[in-house]
Amino acid sequence: MSNEVLSEKTAITSTPTSPSGRPIIALESTIVSHGMPYPQNLHTALSVESIIRDGGCTPATLALNNGHIKLGLELRELEDLSRSGTEGRATKCTTRELGVILNRTKSDAESLWGSTTVASTMHLAEMASIDFFVTGGTGGVHRDYNDSLDVSADLTELARTNTTVFSAGVKSILDVPRTLEFLETEGVTVGVFGSDEFPAFFSPKSGCRAPLTFESYREVAEAIRSNQKLYLDGGFLLTCPNPEPLENVDEAVETAVREVTENGILGKEVTPYILKRVAELTDGNSLASNIALVENNAKIGAGVAKAYQELMLEEEEEELLKPKGLLYPKFFGKVGGKDIKVVDGVNFLHSDYYNDDYEEREERGEDGVDFDDVEEDDVDFSDMARMSVVIMGGAVVDVVARPTTDLKLGTSNPGESMEDHGGVARNVAEVIGICRGCDGLPTKVFPVEFFSAAGNDTRGASIKTRLESRGVKTHLKLLPYANTASYLAVMDSQNDLHTAIADMAVLSHIPTPPIESLRHASCFILDANPPVSSMKLAIEEFLALGNVTEEAKTVVFEPTSVDKARGVAEAGILSMVHVMTPNRDEAIAMASVLGLNVDGSIEEIGERLLEEMNTDVDHRGECVATILLTDGVNGVLLLTKAHQGGGIRKKWFKPEVVKEVENATAAGDSFLGGFITHAILTTDLMEVDANIFGGDEAALDKSVEFGMACSEATIGYKGTISKEALEEGELVVQIQFDAGEVDEE
Repeated sequence: MSNEVLSEKTAITSTPTSPSGRPIIALESTIVSHGMPYPQNLHTALSVESIIRDGGCTPATLALNNGHIKLGLELRELEDLSRSGTEGRATKCTTRELGVILNRTKSDAESLWGSTTVASTMHLAEMASIDFFVTGGTGGVHRDYNDSLDVSADLTELARTNTTVFSAGVKSILDVPRTLEFLETEGVTVGVFGSDEFPAFFSPKSGCRAPLTFESYREVAEAIRSNQKLYLDGGFLLTCPNPEPLENVDEAVETAVREVTENGILGKEVTPYILKRVAELTDGNSLASNIALVENNAKIGAGVAKAYQELMLEEEEEELLKPKGLLYPKFFGKVGGKDIKVVDGVNFLHSDYYNDDYEEREERGEDGVDFDDVEEDDVDFSDMARMSVVIMGGAVVDVVARPTTDLKLGTSNPGESMEDHGGVARNVAEVIGICRGCDGLPTKVFPVEFFSAAGNDTRGASIKTRLESRGVKTHLKLLPYANTASYLAVMDSQNDLHTAIADMAVLSHIPTPPIESLRHASCFILDANPPVSSMKLAIEEFLALGNVTEEAKTVVFEPTSVDKARGVAEAGILSMVHVMTPNRDEAIAMASVLGLNVDGSIEEIGERLLEEMNTDVDHRGECVATILLTDGVNGVLLLTKAHQGGGIRKKWFKPEVVKEVENATAAGDSFLGGFITHAILTTDLMEVDANIFGGDEAALDKSVEFGMACSEATIGYKGTISKEALEEGELVVQIQFDAGEVDEE
């Protein structure tokens, strides 16, 4: 689709799709900002988007934000929208108010939203050539029409917009017979899916017969197509009976309607008030019913959209369409000088993933690798897409100062200082970037993306430059009035820490990765530096998207510190984690927070902690999880549950320390980065089921050994991560991978 303003009618010969080839389905934003309380509104929005993707389509939530029209929201935007209604930052706008609210949302100080109703969503979808729109319920003719002449703008927009709308009928607070009469007068095709009675939102029955009944997705698609061939203007309303009807809701609705009149509530405030009041009067049962009907509408909408796309492809194959046959006019361009861009579920076209250099990005490769320099036979691009890694966490600059004589306070001391890049997640990303090219490992290219926050300063720029030189696609949220995170350590003459200053405030702004990145990732690595709420939201979205891509999804968590580990455990995040790499103190702290018995050996504590991880049962009836407990000179304790159906397996890996320890701060990070890289590069993708570390014991053990080799190479370096140290660390000698065999020299 083009962003160019069209000066004349455009010929449409096939259903508009996203760049990924999937049909696009529009979603309104009022249901998120005003229709439900937080966090149910956010969870419902994510669930509906996931259902649409699962049906082979692309969801695009429509909204106005800070003076821009957005068709498709990133994860962090969807979360902000879900909070905006109660925080007074969102204005509900129907069609007549789009232009005014678009200008009023302009703000650099805070995030202001204009949430679209059914009518305004249809209008924007029409402009963007989006044919399908899923909502909860549509408006209609009000019961007091004789006195108020109140007819919802949804009906008039349906009469003039070529959009197929999927809803659970009109809300029971409305006059259903008069609504159907109005739609008939305006020539809107109205049907019911799988029933001969028109539904009334909470109830599948309204007392009115269905104007038309459809029994299959294909049948609906064919009806839509026939309307187009006949040049019939106006929309198509397909109503879907509520699968979880709310019994005895009429009394609650009548009470709410009466209160509206008594309290003088008018206009756009009526529906939100009634829905909220009905939820209160039904002890929350109406909310559950509301969520169920929206999800059902999304499932049916996706099914029809895919059936329509298949129908269009069949027509094209049979050459039944004229080369430039005009079906109906569609416009795509600008409104009031504001760009309208569409999200495709893979590349967010309103974000930096789609701009003037998009084609250049594709040519050189999105993961930072210049594909022109890679032999085609050496790269399995299907493997590359499946095994991509997303990393979210801290990026820090470490400064260490050591005196060359006894440390004297209150004066300057002769000595030496060293500055290097650190941060747990950043270290892991760099190690993976380096180790992807280790000799002796299979040659595969897999993308690595890193998300963090930094100051808009030279240190932030240097972090990005260094990681991208390792082939890591780096996304730093740059804050103009913040410092890049730094850790300043002053050592004494015995090389023990005397004091330190940690400037980490910027890490509270670490962004959640967009759906585009999470959707294609098989491995999501997090340290404990981001806000816990952001971590939880990102993990939930990452795992939900696994149901769509049919790929194994693995969450890896590095606890980072004792205090931060406690916070993550308290938030209930461990139940979604597949792989965790705590040290002894962090494991004990998390077990204590969870109320587990911390008496006994570290093996026993680790077993108890393991049972709290990944409680999601897979198709084999197992909950696969792994703990890699790092314990300094004692080595690494491997604990796995449900691998090969064998319950909990324990194994100690003892290090072979061959170098004097110069700096152990990045040893655990190097271990994790090496472990992940080896596991990905040596995994048979055709055998992946529960997660990428769900293979046989021998493969898992080799990955642990490779991680330990990386750790041993790092501790001999004074800084954090050294490319030279890793490349010269005899990794190949220790872990030579060749056709599945280990060659020890």
